[in-house]
Amino acid sequence: MPRSFWLFAIVVSGVFGCARPAEPPSKARGDAVTLEASASSRYLRADTRAPVLVEVAVGVRPLERAGRPPANLALVVDTSGSMEGKPIEDARAAATALLDALSPKDRLAVVVFNSKTDVLLSSTLIDDADLKDVRAKIAAIPAEGTTDMASGLEAGVREVAAHLDADGINRVILLGDGVPNDASRMGAIAQSAAASGVSVTALGLGPDYNETLMGRLAQVTGGRFQYVEDSSKVASFFKEEVARLQRTYARDAWLELTAGPGVAIDGVIGQATERTSTGVRVHVGDLALGEKMDVVVKLTVDERKAGAAVELMDAVLRFTEGTGGAAAERRAFVGAHATSDPAKVSSGRNAEVEAAAVRAQDAADTLERIRIARESDAPKQPVPRAPASPSPAPAQAKDVAVEGEKAQAPGGQGAAAAPAVSPENVRRQHDDAMRVLQKH
Repeated sequence: MPRSFWLFAIVVSGVFGCARPAEPPSKARGDAVTLEASASSRYLRADTRAPVLVEVAVGVRPLERAGRPPANLALVVDTSGSMEGKPIEDARAAATALLDALSPKDRLAVVVFNSKTDVLLSSTLIDDADLKDVRAKIAAIPAEGTTDMASGLEAGVREVAAHLDADGINRVILLGDGVPNDASRMGAIAQSAAASGVSVTALGLGPDYNETLMGRLAQVTGGRFQYVEDSSKVASFFKEEVARLQRTYARDAWLELTAGPGVAIDGVIGQATERTSTGVRVHVGDLALGEKMDVVVKLTVDERKAGAAVELMDAVLRFTEGTGGAAAERRAFVGAHATSDPAKVSSGRNAEVEAAAVRAQDAADTLERIRIARESDAPKQPVPRAPASPSPAPAQAKDVAVEGEKAQAPGGQGAAAAPAVSPENVRRQHDDAMRVLQKH
């Protein structure tokens, strides 16, 4: 499906004047977990194939709750030569802080990697661990060698998977500051972790890590990605992760999307998807109290006669309850009607869904441009930001200059290629884009 078809879907309704919200979204509520689905238009133009956008909002309402599921964690830390000095000192302090923040019922493994991988602490209940010995091993971690991240991550996933807790939170926390020696294995490791129910929280440290790879790790496994500019802040990010563990309400959530008759799912903007027998699914991972995640789906609807009711899409969120371990699900349905009346098409627009689509597309374009720049081994280019309204469409990723060519401006007009920006700014752009697409 040409991308311009979807940009047209976002902006074309502007010719009808100011939009009024479409019909109320389909909602599925139960306890704290919520699922809502809203279409970009309540009415579709009859007798023509029509693109439609659907925003699916997953959330957990904030509430008071006693207790939390046990945590089964592996801390995987890059200790290659690039970590020498303050970074390795701060990583040691952060690892110790994480150890101190966990409760006796939690499990922890500590894995370090450089040219080789070393399991400093096999997965052990905190209550059973010799904490004095563990702290001593952490304090003695050197910074040397190259970056065999794949082996380190594989060892961390193996430690968590060996003690998989159906009632707990199974997670790897990966801290890396460099580009892996061999990135080709990382995708398979991520897929294996996701299939096992193990999520990866990836923390990219400093200016030299592979942001595309680490962000993808988090998406595929249902984890989160975070850019850590200063190594002194690593400990605070570890504490934040423990705080999220304490608020976790739904575990290993998957969002399953099924199109109605005569409707095709063309894609989910900026998300890693898996095909199913009935559609696609997105790995949401663990959800904490107060968190939400917005997913924008692109559909194409076959021609319908005026007056026809259109079954657009079913959305099902399947997850495990945070305490008790019971399987649960939430369902939402969204539909529309075909009409030959342009006034109805105009009145049925949902500007909020259109704006969400622009934000998601802008974030996805940002990630794609950074990926292209990295894979081309060329200096990174700054990423133009589209406005947070369904006005001018964001530029296509393929139109952005990577090697000094002409870049395409957001409005579609040619412009001179922008000068290269610093790695730090690229990291921030990547981090901002990930914040739009992941749980927040």
